[in-house]
Amino acid sequence: MQGQFIRTANSLVPGCDEAQAMMKHVPIGDPVMMSVRAGRSARQNALFHQLCKIVFDNSEKFQSPEEVKDSAKLKCGHYRVTYVRANNEDYALRCPKSLTDFDHDGFNKFVDQAIDYFVEELNVERKILLSEVNHAA
Repeated sequence: MQGQFIRTANSLVPGCDEAQAMMKHVPIGDPVMMSVRAGRSARQNALFHQLCKIVFDNSEKFQSPEEVKDSAKLKCGHYRVTYVRANNEDYALRCPKSLTDFDHDGFNKFVDQAIDYFVEELNVERKILLSEVNHAA
């Protein structure tokens, strides 16, 4: 089970519906193991979505900003492999994973790889692309 909790002065309180539901399964007084991850900021997410929109607007390869995002996930290795069988043949499909898997640092690393991919895809300088993203944000 996973959920987001918010730190108060001396405790943690549920920060989302999933976390609230989790609390119902934990008896009062029982110990709970946890690991702490720094969540991504709203600005990080907004900049990445803006980046995908700019790539979409400047490329004829993609049908939507969402397709840009999925393409980056696949190119940067953020996918799971699903096996399907059709016509007596087995096929491995790469399916993009959710970006919610990333913490702050992991997301930064992913975005950096995605920028490299987009720079190559659009044949544009990195600083020009980043300037466009920052200007639009």
